[in-house]
Amino acid sequence: MGPEITVEIFNSTSFRIPKSFLKKETEKLVKDCKLKSKKVVFSLSFVGSNKAKKINLEKRGASYVPEVLTFENLSFSEEEVIFEILFCPQIIKKRAKKEKKSFREILKEDLAHAFSSIC
Repeated sequence: MGPEITVEIFNSTSFRIPKSFLKKETEKLVKDCKLKSKKVVFSLSFVGSNKAKKINLEKRGASYVPEVLTFENLSFSEEEVIFEILFCPQIIKKRAKKEKKSFREILKEDLAHAFSSIC
């Protein structure tokens, strides 16, 4: 039996975020992870470009607006692991337009990219 999985979605932007789509995609990706904790929380947050740039500078020393940022194991418990994935919808929208894809397609790619650094 695998760990108890919780998916939390936070949106501090004016963009409409497809929450049920994100939860479904996250649950699919979790199946391929080898997570050993009893409880795993995935916090998916959508932030504006200024906030994304500030966090990227503080945490990674990079001064650009990232499309996605991943932070692993934010819990201090051996029983629980928390992963935070930050998305910048403005950048996702720009990339979608440039690549002639939908916002959801790029969001799905970004989520898979984030999971590749987690699992």
